[in-house]
Amino acid sequence: TPVMIFENGHHRGIELDTGKTLSTGTYEVDGDILRLVFKTGRALRLGRVYELRWSVYRRDSLTLSAVPGSEALLLFTIKPWTRVR
Repeated sequence: TPVMIFENGHHRGIELDTGKTLSTGTYEVDGDILRLVFKTGRALRLGRVYELRWSVYRRDSLTLSAVPGSEALLLFTIKPWTRVR
C-alpha cells in the first residue's frame, strides 16, 4: 500500500508494508492546487512540476484530480487517499 508523507515542504512516498521509499521531493500548496516536484521516483519526470487539484471531504478523505493542461499523475487520482495520523 503506497503512502505519501507531506511535511515542511517535502514529500516522501513509501510502501507501507515494507517501509521502502518509493519517491522523494518537494511540494507547495496554493489554494486548492498542490504542486509536486519529484527528486526521486519511477515513471515520473524528475524535476518537473506536477499540478493537482485537492479536495478534502469526510474529514480524512483526500481526492486529487488533474488540472487542465497539466500532465496527470494517475496513481494520485485513481482513488481517494485516507489521512493517517
